[in-house]
Amino acid sequence: MQGSHNAVNLSTKLSSILDYFILRQSFGYAITDNASENQACLKLLSEALGFNAAERHVLCVGHIINLVAHKVLFGSDVESFEHELISNATAELVELATWRRKGPIGRLHSLIRYICHSSERRDLFISLQEAALEGDDGVKRRPLHLILDNLTRWNS
Repeated sequence: MQGSHNAVNLSTKLSSILDYFILRQSFGYAITDNASENQACLKLLSEALGFNAAERHVLCVGHIINLVAHKVLFGSDVESFEHELISNATAELVELATWRRKGPIGRLHSLIRYICHSSERRDLFISLQEAALEGDDGVKRRPLHLILDNLTRWNS
């Protein structure tokens, strides 16, 4: 989806997809994570389609299992877990962690994080790539889509 991922944009896009595929009358259930934008989107969509959003919103069990697994593995205080790892680590591991934080990989991570922080930046990144990839040979090349590591997303 291009543009901001707010409830109005999401519900407008979903509504147009339902209209395009003639699914408005047969809309069943929506499976999402528990992000507030998704809940607000379904509320707007339910008002437009005339259904009860609370009855048709199903939380993604895979997302919930992933969150529970992280709680079980790392506890509720991930920072203290990481601090404990570092305090018990060898000098080599500490040096490696420091290099990753401040080295080229850390800088690349920060750049990707900056680009992925908003949909406007992602759209700009894609449009700049498309402009740069237009070659004189007439071959259309596909731009890269960045994926930021995120513990609750499947593609991270």
